[in-house]
Amino acid sequence: MWTPILGLVLLAACDRGDGVTACPEDATLELWADNATPTAEPLTGDLEVVGGATTSHRAAVLRVTVAGVGATTTDGFLSWGATVPLETLQALAADDGTAGVHVVAVDLCGTTAEQVLSVAVDPAAASDGGAADGGTTDGGTTDGGTAGDTGG
Repeated sequence: MWTPILGLVLLAACDRGDGVTACPEDATLELWADNATPTAEPLTGDLEVVGGATTSHRAAVLRVTVAGVGATTTDGFLSWGATVPLETLQALAADDGTAGVHVVAVDLCGTTAEQVLSVAVDPAAASDGGAADGGTTDGGTTDGGTAGDTGG
């Protein structure tokens, strides 16, 4: 009679309250990500990325970041989305205009998964505040001024 009670107490002591009894050493975190923005041409606006993340050990996925931008979710990161600003992509871009966009997921046990998306970015494009097909490619401005306007 005492053995089941003792076993139950030990099991309850390891339960973290999220359905995970313990973090197994062979735990895996599966991550997938894809560009939601068409990227056949170099991007001239923000990049929309969508994806999903699941674990092998029932631990909650705590966060997903895309180039440092936190992804949003309504279902515990089974599906998620993130918008990476053009300026961030331009800062990440190599001399050839290719940006390596790191997607990272972390779960409650500290298990991580990473994927890198390669995206061509127009280094001369100016952000228009969000449209994936917006911005300018001629070095002009997006605030109604003219290119080269110094305000004087």
